[in-house]
Amino acid sequence: QSSGLFAFEQKIVPIDRGANDRFGKSVGLRGNRILVSADQEDHDLFSLNTVSNAGSVYSFYKVGGQWVQVQKTIVQSRESGDRFGSALALNSEFAVISAVGEKQDNLGFNALSNAGAAYLFQFGPNAELTLIEKLVQQERSSGAQFGYSVALNEEWLFTGAPYDNKGGSDGWDAGWVEFYKL
Repeated sequence: QSSGLFAFEQKIVPIDRGANDRFGKSVGLRGNRILVSADQEDHDLFSLNTVSNAGSVYSFYKVGGQWVQVQKTIVQSRESGDRFGSALALNSEFAVISAVGEKQDNLGFNALSNAGAAYLFQFGPNAELTLIEKLVQQERSSGAQFGYSVALNEEWLFTGAPYDNKGGSDGWDAGWVEFYKL
């Protein structure tokens, strides 16, 4: 349907779309690049191995007026309930993608349930992503869901942890936001 201001052009779906994937959970657009998350998607890159609600993100690039899928991104250390793709943001060079259910720290140790993580990726020429760094909360806490919200511009990366309980006298779920200079 057109409202007069906008006209429908295309419906985008991933090649391996499945029930309960939640494709479209988060969407980011910059120029000819679109990232779309499916934070409960279960399959690896070749649909051979499943990990319940591990999550994935799909990259699309505009070619000849149509959006074409160029990549499916997962994290190598994925575990059940990570929900990679919970939130995402992009600028002209980088993308940040969170996994609010991530348990491990940036070295793959010290498991804390739903501590969360944010992954920084760099764009290739056609929207393909290369992992640069995994970010975790400076003072990690169980249930914080670091990366619940993310924002990114050319200079700064912000990540929210709304359920953080390290607020001391601030009480439960006081939350906080961390930011990083790119």
